[in-house]
Amino acid sequence: MGIIKKLDPIVIDRIAAGEVIERPASVVKELIENSIDADATKIEIYTQGGGIKEIIVKDNGEGILSEDLPLTIEKHATSKIQTTQDIEQILTFGFRGEALSSIASVSLLEIQSKHKNEDFGNQLISRGGEILSIKPYACNPGTKIIVKDLFYSTPARKKYLKSEQVENRAILKEILQLALSQSKIEFTYYRDDKLIFSLPSISFEDLPKRMDLIFEKGFSDCLIPLFYKNQDLVIKGWIGKPRTERTLSDRQYVFFNSRPVEIKNLRFIVKNTYGDLLPENAQPIFFLFYEIPPHKIDVNVHPRKKEIRLQEESLIYESTIDAIKKTLIPNVPLKLELKSSIVRKFIQPEKQEEPLKKITQNSILYPIEQLLNTHAKSYQVSEPKDLIETNTDSFLPLKHLGVIFGTYILAIGEEELFIIDQHTAHERINFEKKLKELEQNIWQRQILLTPISFSLSKEELDLIQEHSDKLREIGFNYDLYHNSMIVIREIPDYLEIGKEKEIFIKVIHMLEYGYDKIKLYEEFVALKACKASIRKNDVVSGEVISKILVDLSKCKEPSRCPHGRPTMLKISRSKLDYLFYRTGF
Repeated sequence: MGIIKKLDPIVIDRIAAGEVIERPASVVKELIENSIDADATKIEIYTQGGGIKEIIVKDNGEGILSEDLPLTIEKHATSKIQTTQDIEQILTFGFRGEALSSIASVSLLEIQSKHKNEDFGNQLISRGGEILSIKPYACNPGTKIIVKDLFYSTPARKKYLKSEQVENRAILKEILQLALSQSKIEFTYYRDDKLIFSLPSISFEDLPKRMDLIFEKGFSDCLIPLFYKNQDLVIKGWIGKPRTERTLSDRQYVFFNSRPVEIKNLRFIVKNTYGDLLPENAQPIFFLFYEIPPHKIDVNVHPRKKEIRLQEESLIYESTIDAIKKTLIPNVPLKLELKSSIVRKFIQPEKQEEPLKKITQNSILYPIEQLLNTHAKSYQVSEPKDLIETNTDSFLPLKHLGVIFGTYILAIGEEELFIIDQHTAHERINFEKKLKELEQNIWQRQILLTPISFSLSKEELDLIQEHSDKLREIGFNYDLYHNSMIVIREIPDYLEIGKEKEIFIKVIHMLEYGYDKIKLYEEFVALKACKASIRKNDVVSGEVISKILVDLSKCKEPSRCPHGRPTMLKISRSKLDYLFYRTGF
């Protein structure tokens, strides 16, 4: 007999369920999407025990016809597509006919539904994909789906689930994405019998009001509305104002035809378009909604429908860059000290002259004696004899010529010109010194004379509970109260007094994104080093500049400050000769 055998239908269903239903959040996502497709204007979500014990999604949509109810848990049974041509014009969230059948195969499932054109409702109960009963049931118009004992039939899958807190955050993330994509639908979410949020229906233009409820009060103040049209592509939404950023990428959302998706490279493209308006390690804020003809987008890439293929990928990327540039430029504050190169990044060549002129007219011009502070002499820079032997990547100029623009040290070597940012150079020096000084006392605490208290969002409360051991090990001593209030009594010794709230919230998010204790320590030592360093227009003597250059040459990473910004530019003599067309002379 041959060794290849056809799999039992139950085994096939369990395998398919693993592709669609990865975790409780997958169930919540699929059920909400079904409610959206049913034209619901109100969706209620209830979860218990991280979604493992119970998930309930209730809507006021069209409901399910009594004769269709048994088909809802049949594999590849759907009302949303019928032919291969339909796959090329998908306008609904669901279309594969897999979600309910996959959920049913790994849970105890109950469906209560009343179709808008019928006088009575019905109830279906199944376990492991097998229908146990179907009978008339008194219920309101719409559909209510109850999922209990998730993954009871696949204990191996259950083993790989995270803690309740982690699963709750994943559920919350899915709900928030869909709540942002469907502003006209009212969303209510209860977790373990506690109201997490209730979001009233609003217009798309008022979506920032929903963001204020979801994230934090006043969040929308940092947003700029965006609208852009290129051929049959429309991009609308909101992006963060210049110099408004986050250390994390948790405020970045992309939607195609109202579907939350993940587009390869798009985050990088958006960040790169901000250019110097965004610090090196910062993340931009954006909520981008793309409207594109359905035949130009393939959503049938993966069972979970998170990934899509684009027919005109380059058009999407180019349009995104153009849309962000044209939105940012009118919103760049004139008080920002812009380099002309930054401006040129955001203005088309034929349109450069007028904006550049406008910015120049509003700039403060320094007197020549402030621009060039060379004291009419150069200073020698003493070179440690062992430097070249111990650090082949280091540098040490022969002498410096002073400071220009109150910011940049000019120095020369044998065959190169160095332009050194006095602040970032000093910052790198202070950072490495402080690390060395304090490395033996990383985990000491300081007691706050007056404990501080503040309220937390549900997401932040979950993060604190998930990382409580790490937070206390790092040096935070705090108490949590039932109304989401926290009281901080002790903080790590190296943190700055006066900004405990901002620092604490930043720390819990950093822990969630994989930062370890050492990285956390270095992050905040870098802040202290920055504040202790020479600033722009600080007048320093030639001897002090010489010491800065020597100390910088001894650093492990002399070319960048702790935040990743460059400390210096080096131009070789041959490059200068080339720029001045002196090659060959």
